[in-house]
Amino acid sequence: MRAAGALPRTGRTGMQRDRATTRRVGATIAVLPLLPVIVVQLHALRSPSESSASATPIGPSRRLSGAGDDGALPRGGGSGASGGAGVAAGGASSDASGNVPDNASDSARPVRGGFTSTRFVLVEPSHPGNVGAAARALKTMGFTRLVLVAPRVANVQNDPEAIAMASGADDVLASAHVVPTLADALSGVQWSLALTARSREYGPPQLTPRRAAAHAREHAASGDIALVFGNERTGLSNEDVERCSALAHIPANPAYSSLNLAQAVQVLSYELRIAYQDAPDEGASASAACVASGASGAASARAASDEVERMFVHLENALIALEFLDPANPKKLMSRLRRLFARAGLEREEVNIVRGIAKHILLKAKGRDGDHS
Repeated sequence: MRAAGALPRTGRTGMQRDRATTRRVGATIAVLPLLPVIVVQLHALRSPSESSASATPIGPSRRLSGAGDDGALPRGGGSGASGGAGVAAGGASSDASGNVPDNASDSARPVRGGFTSTRFVLVEPSHPGNVGAAARALKTMGFTRLVLVAPRVANVQNDPEAIAMASGADDVLASAHVVPTLADALSGVQWSLALTARSREYGPPQLTPRRAAAHAREHAASGDIALVFGNERTGLSNEDVERCSALAHIPANPAYSSLNLAQAVQVLSYELRIAYQDAPDEGASASAACVASGASGAASARAASDEVERMFVHLENALIALEFLDPANPKKLMSRLRRLFARAGLEREEVNIVRGIAKHILLKAKGRDGDHS
């Protein structure tokens, strides 16, 4: 039985809580004057690298290396919504598991090289899905220039399957340039690489993808280049291959070497990206090349594809006029000559010299025919 005047148990507990709260408030008030000193000491203990890292916010607007004239990957490009590498919450590039790699700072450096001077040409692609997947492969590696030669499906850029397979690379797909022939696709190109799954008896010199990327880096510094991919079922024709400056073959598993068109585009675009990122200073390398060759910049300019093609037409007519080439039985003569000139890597002045020779041959032949008549 409780004594008279005694407080209830709950009352005592409440008073104890009030006293404890009063003590905590008092302690907090006592510490407040020391807070500025504590903050200063903590700031002094931090390393300069940590301080600078916290001073630079990393958010969704951070620009990563990739496509475009300034080397910036467009927002949303290369996102991993469909299984590719994505962008972590902090804005740094992440792997498929969502972890930010140790070299994230390296991937943010400006990309030098020919990202904007490289065309990827698909000759007569059959399936819209492959076109869309190829666009996605290009964008993940920072490229944007896609050229379609006579695609089997009209208006393939707006095909639902192509858009679905592009998976965020709709801009690359929508801006794809459609042309009727490979000659149109290579117009103005100084160097081109044909991708093939089989060896050719004739054609340009054959390279591995890595060596081809190194050559591409050199030529992209001074003009447009192109990588040419064939139809999914038949690949490139011999005529298409002979139009190109070099040939590349992906050394896949001999027991099963079947690569999807978009997979082949991904392999080559990756090799090009690595080569372009590792490119030395272009001005210095160009000057060194001129000194080594003993030629001026204008004289050493590589001839464009359409200029070389006109030279071959001119030369062929001259050889026919000389009766050295029989049109009814050419015996691969022009194919061999194409291979010879492809190894040489013709400059514009050299093309003009060959055309000058052909012109005089035709004039002499015409005069000879006039004398006979």
